[in-house]
Amino acid sequence: MIKVFISVPMKNRKKEDIEYSIRKMKRIARAYLAENDIEAENINFINTIVQENPPKEVDARVWYLGASIQLLSKADYLICPADTYYIHGCEIEKHVFKAYKEYGHIIEIPNEFIYTETELHSGYAADECKEIAD
Repeated sequence: MIKVFISVPMKNRKKEDIEYSIRKMKRIARAYLAENDIEAENINFINTIVQENPPKEVDARVWYLGASIQLLSKADYLICPADTYYIHGCEIEKHVFKAYKEYGHIIEIPNEFIYTETELHSGYAADECKEIAD
C-alpha cells in the first residue's frame, strides 16, 4: 500500500476551497501513480486535515504544522505545490520530506492548478501565482 500525503495551502482559504484542492490533487496523484503502474486500490491518502484544536497557550500555526509533520512521517509520496516559497507550511513540509524521507517521492503540482477558479480571479491566489511566475 502506497501512502500519499497531500500538502495544500490553507492560510486565508475557505474550507470548501481547501477540500476542492485536495480532491483535485488526489486525481492528479492517481493519474501520476497509474503512469508508474501503481493501481488506485493500492493508494492510501493520508487525511491531512487535523481535526483537533491546539491548546490555548500555544501558537496555533506551529502546533498545526507539528501535527502535519507527524502525519508526513507515514508517507511514501508527498504531493504538493511546485513552488512553495510563499506558502510557508507547504515549504516546511516539502523540506522535511526531502531531508528525512530517504526513499520518498515528491509530486509537484503547478500552483495555478491547485486553487479554485474563484480564488484565481479573486486576487489572493492569482497574486501568489504571478509572484512565483515572475
